[in-house]
Amino acid sequence: MDRLLGEKGIPKDSEAGRQQFASLVERRRAEESSADTNSPYIPNSLFYGGTFNFAPNVTNALVKDNLFDQTSIPTNTSIYVTYNGGYNAYVTNNARLLPLFATDQILTGTLAYQTGPLGNYYYPTNGPSGGLTNLFNTGSTWALDDGLFYYTTTTNQVPEGGTVVDIGYHYVAIDPNTGQPYDWDEDGLPDYLYDAGSFFEGWLFQYFGRTDIDPYTLCSSGDGWTLLQA
Repeated sequence: MDRLLGEKGIPKDSEAGRQQFASLVERRRAEESSADTNSPYIPNSLFYGGTFNFAPNVTNALVKDNLFDQTSIPTNTSIYVTYNGGYNAYVTNNARLLPLFATDQILTGTLAYQTGPLGNYYYPTNGPSGGLTNLFNTGSTWALDDGLFYYTTTTNQVPEGGTVVDIGYHYVAIDPNTGQPYDWDEDGLPDYLYDAGSFFEGWLFQYFGRTDIDPYTLCSSGDGWTLLQA
């Protein structure tokens, strides 16, 4: 049994007293017990099969932007009243976390996961409606706000960048030319190790393709314009 979340959890910055993880939990039991005193913060995870036994003894738990693929979810609403949720995806005719949210996604097609350089649960870049492609850009916030600017869900390794976050688990985006994580500014430090939650850094990358420049620097053209104006 995994105490939330699984062994592949990726901890990210979080508010005091909250546990924040993005995880891949495969055919295991993940549990949030009423005996725990923390406020769970569970975003951008894949629960593949197994059991998600969610029973926090708090009212401010967050469970958003996750994919539950045929996961057993016991009804524990007698223990917790509500949670900050929505924007989760479920396979049709399978259990859902209560209470329900109108922003949840119900997938009615085959979930055709793809194998990539870091795992077996990438999304295809295109596919029929009702499948994994329904999860593109349908999350609750921007990818950079979740620290996923340099991460991807797809086999083509295109980073999330400045888009609405995809629902589900993310992998570090790999440069197909090097087989290593992207290092756009070639400083030897992979881009995902930067503070991708910084809005300014994400903005620099989106508009200039790099994060190590000053947008107010004058252009080399000599016309008196800054990089921001050009």
